[in-house]
Amino acid sequence: MHIVAIFIPGGILAWNSVPVRLYLFELSGLSLGFLALFGLIVVFYRRLTNSRVRAVSTPWDIIILVILLIQVVSGVGNALLYKWGSNWYAASAVPWIWSVISLNPKVEFVSSLPLLTKIHIFNAMVFIAFIPFTRFVHFLAFIGPLKYITRSYQL
Repeated sequence: MHIVAIFIPGGILAWNSVPVRLYLFELSGLSLGFLALFGLIVVFYRRLTNSRVRAVSTPWDIIILVILLIQVVSGVGNALLYKWGSNWYAASAVPWIWSVISLNPKVEFVSSLPLLTKIHIFNAMVFIAFIPFTRFVHFLAFIGPLKYITRSYQL
């Protein structure tokens, strides 16, 4: 939802103008957030308890998982505490994101958002900044040659 709204915020707002679609959209987002939280907990648990995985783990792996855990918990918290997040995301955060991308940040777009939302936004920037130093850099292989998708599994 976040990526789609960056490119078509008006489409998100138009979609949400019908209450049933807004409810379904918000419920879907919350459900996906809980699934992400569950998956992240499983990955974190595996990294800490599986001796083979722990042997190849670096401190960066743990740091990025903690950052992701904060990100997902703050996202789910936003979804639970503040209604209609997809609307205010499209109306407030997306213009701010475009102002940051254009190297002319306009803080007034996000200054009135709740503290938890600001934590979520700040943590997203921290996560993006840390990607080059972690194994998450591998997802950038999808941008380049698509051969990565069909390569054989590595042991």
